[in-house]
Amino acid sequence: MKVFRKIKEAYKRHQEAMHSMSDDDILTIINDNNGRITATDLARQTVLTYIQASLKLQSLYDKGYLKITYSSTGLTQIMVLKTQVLSVTTSLSKLTDAKVLQVAIQAGGKITPATLCVVLECSINEARKKLDELQMKDVFNLEVTDRGAILYVLNDIDYLQDSKVRKLRK
Repeated sequence: MKVFRKIKEAYKRHQEAMHSMSDDDILTIINDNNGRITATDLARQTVLTYIQASLKLQSLYDKGYLKITYSSTGLTQIMVLKTQVLSVTTSLSKLTDAKVLQVAIQAGGKITPATLCVVLECSINEARKKLDELQMKDVFNLEVTDRGAILYVLNDIDYLQDSKVRKLRK
């Protein structure tokens, strides 16, 4: 049983590290490094291990944000930010967790990507991506309406409706 507990704890630490860095965070780091980074460099600049950094970079490559080049020796793989992604990273920076949560609280704890898009003046894809990111961090639960719309519902809405918290919002 101790072995399983240790494996479970190691997996939990791995998941926490992977969720601690969003795609936007990593794209910003790459942008700050002149649009180029290796897995080793990413691991040195974040809480991620080399393997986790490699997985994150591969995920961004698979999503089309990065392209692969190699060092002059051909031994080191360098991930390069595609030029059209630079504008995406700057626009995503305006979608902070706090702003999204403020909009959700004002909407009574339930929000859709379309609502967020209109209120924060971003694209529907950016809104959905940010809400999905927060949902993966257990900030939101997903609900489906009778008409099939997906609602993002704050996990702690009952707490937010407490009178003391309402006073803080004003």
